[in-house]
Amino acid sequence: MSQSLPSFPELVRETIQNPRGAAGRIIAQNYPASLMWEALLLVVALSVLAGYAPMALLGPADEEITVILPAVFTSPLWLAAVQGVLLALAVLAIHRIGRSFGGQGRFADAIALMAWLQLLMVLLQIVQAVLILLAPTFSTLVGVAGVIAFFYLLTQFVCELHGFSRPGVVFFGILVSMIGLIMLMSILLGLLGVGQMEIPDV
Repeated sequence: MSQSLPSFPELVRETIQNPRGAAGRIIAQNYPASLMWEALLLVVALSVLAGYAPMALLGPADEEITVILPAVFTSPLWLAAVQGVLLALAVLAIHRIGRSFGGQGRFADAIALMAWLQLLMVLLQIVQAVLILLAPTFSTLVGVAGVIAFFYLLTQFVCELHGFSRPGVVFFGILVSMIGLIMLMSILLGLLGVGQMEIPDV
């Protein structure tokens, strides 16, 4: 029988202090894939809401510096769809590529770890949104820290998921895989006509 998870704050703290240990706790729950897909979709929705909250509070940008963005950035539904597809592809890559190199992680566990990681990123988005209003400079620093934390935690999670012992190699594999995913999504968005950005003359 698997050990129950600690409280949310305790799991957050353990993830920061011992990410592989926290990942092991999540994996031990043996969650079904269907439930984890639902959790991932919920986190995507929360992420989009957190991302659009600052724009709702601050209002539209000054017309002189307004940039006409692709629909993927201006539409919450488009952004949620793109983010959902990217996360699904990332989960598939984490599972399939890891298994091809001798990993033994379950597909459902890959979804669970990605959902937990994205939830942590949503928490950082909320902190960043508050700082945009109170201290914009610190907001930028939080954004940079969030990127570093994402790659660090993802590397540790993948190592725990598949039983890998060389995080440097795993990190390199993640970078290569992500570049490939971004290129693939750029091509798809271009085919859909939402991959261009136009800046009006001033």
